[in-house]
Amino acid sequence: SFPHLSSNSELSADFSGRRSTRFVSKMHFGRPKSASSSSRHSSVAEEALLQAVRFSGDDARFDSILLAFEPKLCGTDDYTFLLRELGNRGEWSMAMRCFDFAVARERRRNDQGKLASSMISILGRLGKVDLAKRVFDDAVSRGYGNTVYAYSALISAYAKSGHCDEAIRVFETMKDLSLKPNLVTYN
Repeated sequence: SFPHLSSNSELSADFSGRRSTRFVSKMHFGRPKSASSSSRHSSVAEEALLQAVRFSGDDARFDSILLAFEPKLCGTDDYTFLLRELGNRGEWSMAMRCFDFAVARERRRNDQGKLASSMISILGRLGKVDLAKRVFDDAVSRGYGNTVYAYSALISAYAKSGHCDEAIRVFETMKDLSLKPNLVTYN
């Protein structure tokens, strides 16, 4: 059903053998999911979220909430929680404002990259693939987006939106830059 991905294609080798998603799925079948990633945020982040969703659509009020909670929020984990939860509620515009706010205040490139990867994933899940690409391009140009996680998030965003050729192009670009795809990338 995919003639351009015949068994002789260069890409097929990346999706066979030990790295195939079927093998990965079997490796992790029945393994309990780690709760640590979902519980890293603080209770202050939950309070900020409750305040923020009360004022959906009021950008000035949302900005003032972010400023008020800034000294109490515990860095990247809290901001990632806010991004994810705003995305879960379909509040992509508020999530983008929160992302811009958080990235501007974060000084560590690694944490800026985590925020960018999260934002790209959220936008991809919400079907905002053009906006996800802009976040990706901006992160790369600013020096914190050239990571396996950012590329994997963009690949996923394209794939979820049915842009398979673009997803494959990003995958190939990632490999050309010597970024080694991981299990998330392959899945």
